[in-house]
Amino acid sequence: MAWLAKFVLAMGILAGAGGTSLAQVQVFVAASLIDVMGEAGHAFEAQTGIGVRFIHAGSSTLAQQIVGGAPADIFISANADWMRFVQEGAGFGAGLPLFGNSLVVIGRVGSEISLNSFSQLNDVLGSQRLALGDPAHVPAGIYARQALQNAGIWGAVENRLAPAANVRDALLLVAAGAAPLGIVYASDVRDPRVRTLYEIDDSLHEKIVYWGAVRPNAGADVAAFFSFLQSEDMDEIALGYGFSANERK
Repeated sequence: MAWLAKFVLAMGILAGAGGTSLAQVQVFVAASLIDVMGEAGHAFEAQTGIGVRFIHAGSSTLAQQIVGGAPADIFISANADWMRFVQEGAGFGAGLPLFGNSLVVIGRVGSEISLNSFSQLNDVLGSQRLALGDPAHVPAGIYARQALQNAGIWGAVENRLAPAANVRDALLLVAAGAAPLGIVYASDVRDPRVRTLYEIDDSLHEKIVYWGAVRPNAGADVAAFFSFLQSEDMDEIALGYGFSANERK
């Protein structure tokens, strides 16, 4: 646990300088990371005694809040564009790749829908709507649009979308039966109300990478959690939730 050794050293320096209290770390994270970050926070707090508070929303929403002055210590974005927005607008440090993901087409558990190829999506959809993150600004929706465009079916479905504020809301539309099909991250299919119908070829869209960065002048507690996010302990947690954890290697 190299990250923990660094943390202990930093705490010793702070204690020597008369600083002993640790504030709760505020982490703004993409909505698709709700579950995995919850476990990461518990594991980190158990090892260090430092509390971590997570604020979840779409990456675009969080980025705009941070640039508007929201008190984030760490930002984890589902794409590089919104990370750059925060770096340029709020002075956050260099972004590091943390995790990876992939896209899948989902349907509701109990439905009789099947999908044998991605090109069938338009025919299976019929006159109904396709749920996905809003492709105008939500990373999952942007990746989905790229895949649909490269598969040659975007033009056929773009007027039958059910755009959501984030990828978890897109999943909820399918789970509730409001849309028969949705495109979400593979990690989201842990939800028992939906099932994977088709795994989308990664070559159809940009590589899905979650980027993390730290605010200017962050303290040792913030640095410790950011180091934990890059540790083997975190890799094990991420893999257990369906993410790929080798983006730094």
